[in-house]
Amino acid sequence: MKLKTPDEVKEMFYKKGISLTEWARTHDIPRHVVSDLLRGKCIGRRGQSHKAAVLLGIKDGNEADGLNSWQKLNNGTDTHTISGRGNSLDKIKF
Repeated sequence: MKLKTPDEVKEMFYKKGISLTEWARTHDIPRHVVSDLLRGKCIGRRGQSHKAAVLLGIKDGNEADGLNSWQKLNNGTDTHTISGRGNSLDKIKF
């Protein structure tokens, strides 16, 4: 798997219409951890930042750290609505 840069991840959020906060909340990761990763303020060495970096595809790692990046959003189905706002996520995968 080719690793993504933080800019590529930000672009994917933009293209899919997903906010950083929604993604972080869905994966039980503090928003500031994801933000720090994408701004280059931390490198995801351990703990929550490591988990986020692996799930976002920024860093190689063991997927046992968490579910596949969008598995929680999709709940095993093709689409899922976040926060009741009608944002339909169709087979989102990083």
